[in-house]
Amino acid sequence: MRTIFWSVPAEADLGGIDDYWLARDGERADRRLDRVEKAAQRLRHVPEGGPLVGRENMRKWRVAGTPYILLYRVRGEAIEILRVHHGAQDWRPE
Repeated sequence: MRTIFWSVPAEADLGGIDDYWLARDGERADRRLDRVEKAAQRLRHVPEGGPLVGRENMRKWRVAGTPYILLYRVRGEAIEILRVHHGAQDWRPE
């Protein structure tokens, strides 16, 4: 089974999401992070499931039930989560 790696920026994104929701609703914060983690785990089964965006084989994957997307790259038997962004953010690579 493929290994999931979270980049330092992706981990920082998760921390920011958690901080934002903890200040508003602790249960919602837990649910959001759980859904992000489940979305990443789903990529193990469909690594090329997200459409290509930008360069360097970067793909995006929508996190169900949230406004968030995962930006990721498949590297051999690993999946590297590059960033976690709100869909309304300007996340598109140049």
